[in-house]
Amino acid sequence: MGEPRGKFAIRSKIWLENDRGGVVLGPGRMRMLAAIEEHGSLNAAAKAMSMSFRALWARMESTEKRMGEKLLVRSAGGSHGGGSELTEAGKALVRDFRELEKKAEKAVSELFKASPLYRDVPDGE
Repeated sequence: MGEPRGKFAIRSKIWLENDRGGVVLGPGRMRMLAAIEEHGSLNAAAKAMSMSFRALWARMESTEKRMGEKLLVRSAGGSHGGGSELTEAGKALVRDFRELEKKAEKAVSELFKASPLYRDVPDGE
């Protein structure tokens, strides 16, 4: 077996589930919310993410239901164009989850560096 190359890094992923194991929020739904915010509609966000409108819509609906609050304000589409934007609760959720992710990443990194699994192997050795 060859020698390890480069530095090792640990990765983690966090998400919120309800008490029944249903996903409330995680990296995928965060990307969806960010795409909706950036593109201004569910349809445009779905296209940008290469997913169906129905799949994105269903995930946003289930997240709102599991959160117990509206995360999006939707306006009707049609020939006049529709749109969606994050509610204040939606914006706060994105902000708070991103902050939690940063803190979790830092904590996991510190735990890893203090563990016997940590190896700081210089490149090329």
